[in-house]
Amino acid sequence: KRVAEELGIVPTTARRWMTDGTLSSVVVPDGDGVPRRYSRLSDVWAHRDQLARVIRLPDLAEQLGVRYDEIYRSMRHLRLTLEQHPTSGEFTLTDEQADALRAEHQRVRALHQRSMKLPAAARQLKLTFTTVRLLAVNGDLELDPETDTSGARFVTRRSVQTCWLARTEAKRRKAQPVAAVPFAEVLRFTGLGRRAVVDLIRAGALEELPGRRTCDITTTSLEVWLANHGMDPATR
Repeated sequence: KRVAEELGIVPTTARRWMTDGTLSSVVVPDGDGVPRRYSRLSDVWAHRDQLARVIRLPDLAEQLGVRYDEIYRSMRHLRLTLEQHPTSGEFTLTDEQADALRAEHQRVRALHQRSMKLPAAARQLKLTFTTVRLLAVNGDLELDPETDTSGARFVTRRSVQTCWLARTEAKRRKAQPVAAVPFAEVLRFTGLGRRAVVDLIRAGALEELPGRRTCDITTTSLEVWLANHGMDPATR
């Protein structure tokens, strides 16, 4: 019972350790002649100190500020084979194994700081997951070569921000009204006939403004065409 109290374990475990040699012990008759098993107090304290130096997986998780299931997955990901604590049954680590898990934690932390998973990128860009995956495959979003225990694909936060800014600018430009010239005015400016102007539109030399019932030509494309043909739009 005293051994169990010193080690913070149940008496049955103390008896087993004393019997199987985990703790050095001797059998000595008590005052009534009944054989009793004893361990030196110095041996008990030495074993207690040895147990105290053991690094437990839950303790390391608390030290790193992560959930137990996260560090357990990291342990499986690194294919570490851990011993189990003799009293609690919890996984215990060597110093090298603990260092490996700490390094893995730092690697994954850096990964999440610079990159995000595709579903998170889809939410930020307000796009479907399929669209974001295509953007990543096409190179519009930069894939991170690393991943975490989930095995998911990551894209860099920098590329997500660049894509968001580009999409925002495209929307802004689309929302801005485009100056246009009515078809009749285009005939007057160019001095061309109706069929000739239509041919220029089909050839892409003049840009027709979409979404209008009447055929209007964008002012920009008209000015470019006039300039290319030696005509000053200001004098027309």
